[in-house]
Amino acid sequence: MSEDKTSARPTMRMIADLAGVNISTVSRVLRQPSTDSDSETARRIRHLADKLGYRRDLWAASLRSRRTNALGIVVTRLTDIVMASVYEAIEQHAQARGYLAIAGSSQDDPNQQRSRIEHYIDRKLDGLLIGDAHLHAPFLDELAEREVRFVLFNRSSGEHPSVTWDDELGGAIVAQHFLDLGHERMAIINGLNYSSSGVMRAKGFLAALSKEGVNLPSEMVINAGFDAAAGREAAKELLRLRPRPTAIFAVNDYSAIGAMGVIRDEGLEVGKDIAVVGYNDISIADDLLVPLSSVRVPIDIMGRTAVEMIISQMNGEPVTSRRLTPYLVVRDSSRGRPGKPT
Repeated sequence: MSEDKTSARPTMRMIADLAGVNISTVSRVLRQPSTDSDSETARRIRHLADKLGYRRDLWAASLRSRRTNALGIVVTRLTDIVMASVYEAIEQHAQARGYLAIAGSSQDDPNQQRSRIEHYIDRKLDGLLIGDAHLHAPFLDELAEREVRFVLFNRSSGEHPSVTWDDELGGAIVAQHFLDLGHERMAIINGLNYSSSGVMRAKGFLAALSKEGVNLPSEMVINAGFDAAAGREAAKELLRLRPRPTAIFAVNDYSAIGAMGVIRDEGLEVGKDIAVVGYNDISIADDLLVPLSSVRVPIDIMGRTAVEMIISQMNGEPVTSRRLTPYLVVRDSSRGRPGKPT
C-alpha cells in the first residue's frame, strides 16, 4: 500500500508544484506578511500552505537573520575579464554599504558551485550573489526552499531573482547592424546551451533576422563555447562553407577574437571580407590589430544593482529581476560592406 502524499512533511516544492510556480516565488511569498493587496498567486500559495499544514522553520530562519556583514560571490572564473570586472563593481558597492564581498570561482562546474555555496552557507554569510547559474538548475530551487537569500547576476535561471543584461536585445542589435550593412549570408557562433546569456543572445539575433525574412540555415549556426579556442574551431567550420558567410556574430568577445585569427590565417581581411561582432566589449577590444565591434554592457550598473537587490532581500523586501540595456560599439571589424562571394 502506497503512502499517502499528504502524510509526508509538506515542503515548498509541494506547494510550488501544486500552485504551478517556481520555488523562489513560494519562498518569497511565505517570507512576507499577508496583506489585502496580495496577488492572486500569493493568495493561492498561502491557501495551499495552510491546507497542507506547511510551517516555516523559524529556528533556522532566526539563525539566518543574524548578520555577518559579508556577502558570498560565485563567479565562473576570476581570470575572465568580464567576471573579474563585475566582481570588482560588486565589491566596491558592497563596501560602500558596509559589507565585505568574498569571491570564489566554480570553473562553471555545478559541483564546484555547490561546494562553494555550501561553504558560504556554513560560514553564515548574509547573502549570496551567484554569477554562474545554469538554466533549469535544481540546486537553485533547493536553495530557495532552504530560504537561502541569493540573487543571480550575469545569467538567469527560472524565476529566481536576477540582474542580467538584456541579451536578447543585444543579439537583435547585432542582427540589425548586419542588415543595415547589406549582409545576406550571416552566421553566429553560439555559446553554451546551459548559459542564459548565450541562449538569449542567439535567440535575439535569429529572431531579428527572421522578422526581416532572413532565416539562417543550420550550418550557419555553430554551437561552441565562450573562449578563443571555441571561436577558432567554429570559424574554421564556417569558412569551409561555400558560399562562406560575410558576417559573423560571436556571442562573446573571446570567441570573436578566435574567429578573427582564423579569418586572417585564411588570407582574408576582417571587416572587409568578413565582418565580425563580439559581445561584452572587453577592455582589449579597441586595441586589437583590427579593433573589434562589440555589444557593450553596463558592468558597474550590474554590480550596483546586484548589491542593492541582495540587501533588499535580506531586509525582507520583495525584489524583481532586472535587465540592463546594452548597446553596440562599432569599430573596424564591421564597418565595411559585404565581401565578394567565394
